[in-house]
Amino acid sequence: MYAPWVLHLRAYMYVLAGHEALANAILNKAIMLCQQHGNKLEESWITQNQIWWFGVFRQSTSDWFSSTLTMPSWEGWTQRS
Repeated sequence: MYAPWVLHLRAYMYVLAGHEALANAILNKAIMLCQQHGNKLEESWITQNQIWWFGVFRQSTSDWFSSTLTMPSWEGWTQRS
């Protein structure tokens, strides 16, 4: 069944758009579907993402922004052969 996987992807899009409460609700629905159908693999991926997206390991927006400013440019990597 693909419904939990599609819900997982939809939740990711909501996280990117800043709608975290809606994303978490969708993930909870996907977990419920996984449990009903015995899809342990997708359930574990969803649970892991919930921890990373909403748990104590979550990176703040300001930390993420400052990290992106110090990343190397892609131009240097694409010109190497």
